[in-house]
Amino acid sequence: MTQKYTVTINDPTLDMYKNLSEKYATTLTCPCSKISIDYNDFIWINSIRFHQACTSGVIVPIMTDYLFKNNEILLGTQFKLFGEFCRLAKQTIDDELVLFNSTKFITSNTLSEVMLNIQAQSIINFFLDTTTSTFARSLNLIRSMTHGSQLLSGLFTNYIVSPWTTMTFTFSTDYGNCHCNLDATCSEVYDSFTRTDDNQYIPTIYLLGTVKGCFVVEALLASTFECFYDQTCLQT
Repeated sequence: MTQKYTVTINDPTLDMYKNLSEKYATTLTCPCSKISIDYNDFIWINSIRFHQACTSGVIVPIMTDYLFKNNEILLGTQFKLFGEFCRLAKQTIDDELVLFNSTKFITSNTLSEVMLNIQAQSIINFFLDTTTSTFARSLNLIRSMTHGSQLLSGLFTNYIVSPWTTMTFTFSTDYGNCHCNLDATCSEVYDSFTRTDDNQYIPTIYLLGTVKGCFVVEALLASTFECFYDQTCLQT
């Protein structure tokens, strides 16, 4: 009959622990002298990438200024909002990283390298998923409340206001067969026209992948801005 006995090793080195874990994988236990550590003691998240328009710090301000100077108020407002989204995204990630780095990882026993890597990757994936979903959930809540409350856009893109002598009437703006009072995501291709002295309208701007809609935020989310990646489109 094989006799079982327990051997205690105080303050083992990492190499010693690895060697013992290979020999006695099913019976080895290594209690931790400290059961909790901060995530940032062993996990570093430092390679978050943003859209190039956000990281340049130049594209959005230049386009916004150009569009406003050329009286393209609606499109200029979209670019200004795009810049705010960049700022908000960076701030959200910075705030979430502060919380992440101070979160405690708790274990009473030493984990194998394989198990630690698995748990670390799971923690990182959870951080990425929750940060993205939290940002999207907050944005969607604002969008739903704005449309549900039937708020009038400051640029009058969702309702037409017709003042009469004694009262004011509002009519839902339509984009194609879509009505803004029923659907906040109504949109159509962005274009603008200038009226000439003889009351003719000539197109002044057309940007492929850019749309206008009931709300600036909805139009921005539906736009691809693909024209800005096409030199031929920009020159037309």
